[in-house]
Formats: sequence, C-alpha cells, structure tokens
Amino acid sequence: MKTIGKLTQKQVDAILRAPFDGKGSRADGAGLALVVSQGKDGQVRASYVLRARALSGTPLRIGLGSASAVTLAQARELAEEKRQSVRKGEN
Repeated sequence: MKTIGKLTQKQVDAILRAPFDGKGSRADGAGLALVVSQGKDGQVRASYVLRARALSGTPLRIGLGSASAVTLAQARELAEEKRQSVRKGEN
C-alpha cells in the first residue's frame, strides 16, 4: 500500500491562513493531494483531490471538497471510499 499521511491538519490550517506561496499542490500520499490556488480576491483556496486511474487506464481527478469544509481526516476517508469504487469500476 502506498504511503499516506504526509500532511497534518495543522499544516493544512496554516496553508489556509498564509498568503499564497505559489505552490499548487501538496501530496498527502496514495493519490490524495491538497490543491491550492489564489482566488481573484487574493484569498487562498484549497481543495482535496484524489488522483486515480479507472480500470480502463483513464486518469481520474476526483474532487473531495474544499479544505475549509472537509477536514484532512474526512478527506482521507472519502479518498479510500473512492479508491474502492474505482477498483470496482464504479467511476
């Protein structure tokens, strides 16, 4: 199994509070990433995305929610549920 748990909730909270540093993505592991951008209003925007491959080999990017609404722990649970669905061909 791939390593997961590179990020902490404390790090995610700090990313949301800090000015945008130009880094677009921070990997948590096993395809889960925190994707960070700067909105037109200058505020930091961050959301969780799972990168996976369909059984056909097609790359998938599955949105799991905004980091302001979904905790890292919840994103990890959602990611595991989505991984299982992808393995079953339910994408």
